Amino acid sequence: MNLFLRIFCHFVVWIASILPLFSQLPEYPIQKFTQNQGLETHLFKSVTRDKEGFIWTMHNNQVQRFDGKNVETFLKGERLESMLADRAGRIWVSSRQAVFLFDDATNKFEELTSDRPDDLRKVLFENMGGQIYYISSSGIFEWNDFLRSFQLTNTKMTQLRKGAWIRNESFSYHNSIIYYPVKDTVWRHNMSTGEKQWKKLNALKDVKVLDENDVIVCNWESKCWYYDFLTKEEKRLTLPGTDKFILVFDVLPVDRERNYLATSRGLLLFNAITKELQTVNLSYEGKPYLEQRYMGLHMDSGGEIWACTENSLINFNIMGETINFIQNDGSDPQHQFTRDVRNFVEVENGDLWLATVNGLTRWNVANNSFSKLMARENVEEGLNHPSIRGLVYDGTNLIIGQTNKGIWIYNLKDKSFKRPLFSSDENGRLLKVKSEQDFVKQIKTLKNGNHIVSARDGAYVLDGTTYQLSELDFPGSELNVLFSFETSSGSIFISTLRGGLFSLDADLNFQYQINDQIDNLRTNCMLETEGGYYFGTVGGVYYRSKNDGDAKIEKIIPALHDKDIRSIFEDKNHVIWFVSENQLHRYDPEEESEISFGYAENIRGNYFHANSFIKSRTGLVFVGGTNGVNYFYPEKIKTHPEDLRPYFRKIAIPELTIGKELLSSHLKLKHRQNNIDIRLGTPYFGNPEDIKYRYQL
Repeated sequence: MNLFLRIFCHFVVWIASILPLFSQLPEYPIQKFTQNQGLETHLFKSVTRDKEGFIWTMHNNQVQRFDGKNVETFLKGERLESMLADRAGRIWVSSRQAVFLFDDATNKFEELTSDRPDDLRKVLFENMGGQIYYISSSGIFEWNDFLRSFQLTNTKMTQLRKGAWIRNESFSYHNSIIYYPVKDTVWRHNMSTGEKQWKKLNALKDVKVLDENDVIVCNWESKCWYYDFLTKEEKRLTLPGTDKFILVFDVLPVDRERNYLATSRGLLLFNAITKELQTVNLSYEGKPYLEQRYMGLHMDSGGEIWACTENSLINFNIMGETINFIQNDGSDPQHQFTRDVRNFVEVENGDLWLATVNGLTRWNVANNSFSKLMARENVEEGLNHPSIRGLVYDGTNLIIGQTNKGIWIYNLKDKSFKRPLFSSDENGRLLKVKSEQDFVKQIKTLKNGNHIVSARDGAYVLDGTTYQLSELDFPGSELNVLFSFETSSGSIFISTLRGGLFSLDADLNFQYQINDQIDNLRTNCMLETEGGYYFGTVGGVYYRSKNDGDAKIEKIIPALHDKDIRSIFEDKNHVIWFVSENQLHRYDPEEESEISFGYAENIRGNYFHANSFIKSRTGLVFVGGTNGVNYFYPEKIKTHPEDLRPYFRKIAIPELTIGKELLSSHLKLKHRQNNIDIRLGTPYFGNPEDIKYRYQL
């Protein structure tokens, strides 16, 4: 019974952990590095990361070290077999005839000795104790740090089966368990006990380990199987809806269930519980990223997965700590939507409706598909103007504010349109004409169920029950109304383009005007928190405390003083997020600290619209701009700065050779040695322009 409960609880936890992955927006945004950054992308074999943060890639005939901006090439011309970043972060490389260890002091690879120097096809590996080995057809060789040499481990427990065929592709290991082929047989070899098990497979080609008992084996016919040496379970691996051929080039186990596979059919995810394969959906610049072949995989300590494709090096984060982006994918009708997104509403099933420059779009978030509701000419009932900015949902109807030709009320159930009602007198007739020529900028639902419509030529109140429209009269109604905001006490702020902010009470009676405490008159957005009010303007952020008796408004957050703030929202941790024209900004009021996110963090809205965001019921925030939609979980975004480790790329002094071993010592220069060339670098894979160097001479 206890065993059953443990299994059941484990299963429930597993189901809970994968539901968000498979029910909501499965794409992972990637960064891509190519020959444009100096990388050699031809014949990738493997990728890893060292203790200093450098990315290392191995090719057939060279190794490259990449810091995000600069590339160094080593071992050019060698016929390389394997590469290993050990637990200490050191880089080892084997060729067909030698083994090399990178020396940080000299910035070079040291060729190591072996008691079998003529041994071919050496493949490196490391056990769980940190001991370094290489394996070849001659046996297993252990690194002796004292002798600085590899020594044959000629014991019964480490003797290989006769005829072992060792290549990097056909050898795999997990701690002290190694797997290798002998003709058409896979051997599982426990180096601690000497125990050996085997599994026969016709035309055997490659072996890739998942854990100490589970492997994926492929043959020369491009067929692959999962096999468990403990339970003897065996299953052919195929993708649904495609042909059955596949080759696996690398495996990256993440946890007991998830295993990423670099294959001839793209990047796949193998579930070790269900034994099923599925495609990993990646996106680049807001569109699906499709690559046919992946060669090598590595996950660093920060949860970033690095992958070698046929023509690039990519990385992505699987921890939900990144900001996603989506835009129109013109190649797929199910992923077509107008990228210029002005507003959002969420309906009961979790779908989002988007107000765009070209009609309405319904976004089925569960399967990431889109359907459009377009404007038509000369229609009596229905959208008759393409551009939409105002949008709210009252539980039955979408209330739609066009930037010309008025307001529509759209019933989602029967898909019918109707206009607001107007009074039957002359004032009602004139109001109908005026509203249907107005430029609606926002519709805001109040706590009482009514809606305030902010527009170029005035403000209106739409009754939430009768849908009758009336004009809202206040001193700023003719000053180009931008938006409205209701406070927790029921008072209402209305922002205008030319007159600043106006405060109304809950009965919509004018109270006061704010036009001299903010340097510019244009306020785009507001947020109320427990302590006060934030005002987002075209010239930064202003704040008014609720505890301040004279209600003084002051400018805050110097880093944002020149930013055009478009939207403001608060996350579950009471952190404030500001959206500027093309960036996101995270502000912690307690620490008074600000972190900005831009192009390097996948911010692609280009120009974000004012108040164009929504916090969904799942906690996912969507932000709309002229180029598409960014979406993310604010609480999960990495806030700790990356551990930057600058290094000297080059120091050049006339008549003096400078090595890394001298950089920490004092240098005595002659009078004529007054020309010093110093070049710095830092392993950093965001925007290189983010890095600034400061040093003291």
